[in-house]
Amino acid sequence: MPGVAAIYSGKDIEGKMGGLPCGWLISNPDGSPMKEPMHPILAIGKVRYVGDHVAMVVADTLEQARNAAEAVAVDYEELAPVIDMRTARNGPALHDEAPDNHCYTWTLGDKAAVDAAFAALQAGVLLQAVAGVGELVAEVLAHESELVSADLVLMNEADFRRFFAYPDGHHTDVALWVANPLEVRNVGVKLLGALPDSRPILREEVLRTYASIFDWREGMMLALLSAAILAFGIFAWEKAAGLSAEEKREIGILKAIGWETGDVIAMKFWEGFLVSLLAFLVGYVAAYVHVFHFDFTLFAPVLKGWAVLYPSFALTPQIDGLQVATLFVFTVLPYTAATLVPIWRAATTDPDTVMRS
Repeated sequence: MPGVAAIYSGKDIEGKMGGLPCGWLISNPDGSPMKEPMHPILAIGKVRYVGDHVAMVVADTLEQARNAAEAVAVDYEELAPVIDMRTARNGPALHDEAPDNHCYTWTLGDKAAVDAAFAALQAGVLLQAVAGVGELVAEVLAHESELVSADLVLMNEADFRRFFAYPDGHHTDVALWVANPLEVRNVGVKLLGALPDSRPILREEVLRTYASIFDWREGMMLALLSAAILAFGIFAWEKAAGLSAEEKREIGILKAIGWETGDVIAMKFWEGFLVSLLAFLVGYVAAYVHVFHFDFTLFAPVLKGWAVLYPSFALTPQIDGLQVATLFVFTVLPYTAATLVPIWRAATTDPDTVMRS
């Protein structure tokens, strides 16, 4: 064309001219440098955004250069676009140096203060996920349910779609009810054939999964509880079956020096009661400290599971009077009662007989 000196493409300058440098290099929170793909002044093999330069015209006048630029024909192969930041990580890679379309992680502010603010989240706070779209927190789930609700947000379908900009007609899950239970598996097979990318999950499979997750934990806790109850029962039975030789000798001495039967029984009753009460209080305090100050280290893996990640949570210290009374009635009183029968037998026996036996 008249007045045009040269036309250059990315291939013409490849290896001859450098790219546009990043004016501000940012480091990730772990100290690693950001990913910095090449940004040549002319696209080489691929354009990555609307307006990316593909050619450069050198001409005598601006008008001649514009006429030549308009005559440039580019053969484009349309690639899948990446236009949503929420799905960019799993989308087509714009740069080979950043296969997940992730350049760097930027942090700003006081993380501890932000975590504390979320921990103190109250009703009336505005949550925002998409620019211009927000929802007011109507109510905060009870702290006692934090184990299962720490990462749970409850909202209706309309609010969910608006909050996450999820388009109408798109669904994450579809629930089907089949009138004939015998046809459920056949319907699942046909659904998989019609929608190869779907994953049909039957109700029995869900129940079996929950059973495999929770039943064995219940079994372990039941085994530990049964062992503790059995040990307590054996100990109480041993006390009820009879006194040791030393205890009988002690009662015989008390009777020989003039103690009345009632005095011996009362003394031994209060002795057994105080021992069992002290053991009860020590056990309860140890359990309280273990649960609320050491995050129930011994039982947490059984209750939460080893292969499941839960957010950190803190149990609220609490003492239930009814539970304490129930434990007291089923531990202290049976043990105390178990000691009365052999004490009464020994106390009502002739001291000489007790000493000889």
